[in-house]
Amino acid sequence: MQKKACESLATNSIDVICTSPPYGENATTVTYGQFSILFLKWIDERDISGDEKLLDNFSAIDSFSLGGKNAELEPIDIRVVEEFVNSIAIRKQQKVRRFLSDYLIIIKQLSRVLKRGGVALFTVGNRRVDGVQQPLDLITVQMFKKYSVQLIDEEKRHILSKKDAGPSVLR
Repeated sequence: MQKKACESLATNSIDVICTSPPYGENATTVTYGQFSILFLKWIDERDISGDEKLLDNFSAIDSFSLGGKNAELEPIDIRVVEEFVNSIAIRKQQKVRRFLSDYLIIIKQLSRVLKRGGVALFTVGNRRVDGVQQPLDLITVQMFKKYSVQLIDEEKRHILSKKDAGPSVLR
């Protein structure tokens, strides 16, 4: 959840990363803050770094999470990201850019801590933003590639009433 969480980990220190990151568009689903607040309340507050008011409400968590209101934009410079962002309404572009900028910062840190020969398994979904499918699978692969982490396998699955999605294994 916290963008700086990986900074304290040593370079080349992690063998396996397995995650399903947020998708960046929560208008049609439960927000990350609403989903995670109960679980976070079970953790001793001293073990949760960041703002001490983080657990006060859902929106505090969402503002602190990927793409939150406090995000500073990291230049992304990936063609598929620019094509996607430019294909959606201008009113949604800033929110999407904030999320993808934060996502790139996390991927940069994960790439740094992943051992040579290590594996990152990401399960992502290609949500729709403004009626346009966000190619988060391709964006994830391209962002890792930017930091010399290569795709070694990709699986797609069909979920009834959902678009195809699946995990990618990167090395």
